[in-house]
Amino acid sequence: MSSFLRQFIAIATAVGLLSTVGAQAEPLRVPVLVPITGFLSLEGTSQKNGAELALVGSDIAFSVVDTATSPEIAVNAFERAVDAAGVVAVVAPCWAPRCLRFCPSQMNSASL
Repeated sequence: MSSFLRQFIAIATAVGLLSTVGAQAEPLRVPVLVPITGFLSLEGTSQKNGAELALVGSDIAFSVVDTATSPEIAVNAFERAVDAAGVVAVVAPCWAPRCLRFCPSQMNSASL
């Protein structure tokens, strides 16, 4: 299965799960962490476009955050996203070295 298809399925699943949460006073917030700059910018742009296709028109407010193809920047972006008010999920590519670095942060996060 292609990387794009796996990510599209993950985003579609997240949208489906989040749509069952019910009516909220404020929209649900979901940051999308992808590499818009750096040597993986082509892949990141495709991921950003897929997220926009999946989330535009939904009740989910999303923002695209550039991880700059850097594990350190990706981890900092993830930690800021998790700590932000109203964030219910974070979308990021799976199994990329920059995202595997999230694992310790995910395990220690009180909000996840």
